[in-house]
Amino acid sequence: MRLAHPRRAYLMGLCELQKGEPEAAGRWLGEALDQAQISGNSRIQGAALAALGSVNFVQLQFEQTLEFVSQALTYPVSPYVQVQALMARASVALFSGDWVGAAADLERALQIVESTDGQEALL
Repeated sequence: MRLAHPRRAYLMGLCELQKGEPEAAGRWLGEALDQAQISGNSRIQGAALAALGSVNFVQLQFEQTLEFVSQALTYPVSPYVQVQALMARASVALFSGDWVGAAADLERALQIVESTDGQEALL
């Protein structure tokens, strides 16, 4: 499964996640994260972490979801990835009854969409 390009592994992981294959998605995204760390690609590192948060969310592993998205938000990621991470965190907050936290993350995600004219944040 090793690829020389972390972005390819990242995109493969996203494809698997969209196909409803979270285990395969997690493997590809883990590979993307490893390769991005080796190559120093911080944008892919952050994107892979956010996507791993989504993988864990669909597997109902909420603590791991929060760990991944919190890490992702420390990287210089695109507006799309920021919104993805914030929406995952808001979803966990909703499931746990944290209405204030969910509202704050949803508000921040909406601010990003509005400030980027929506194009970069809703790919």
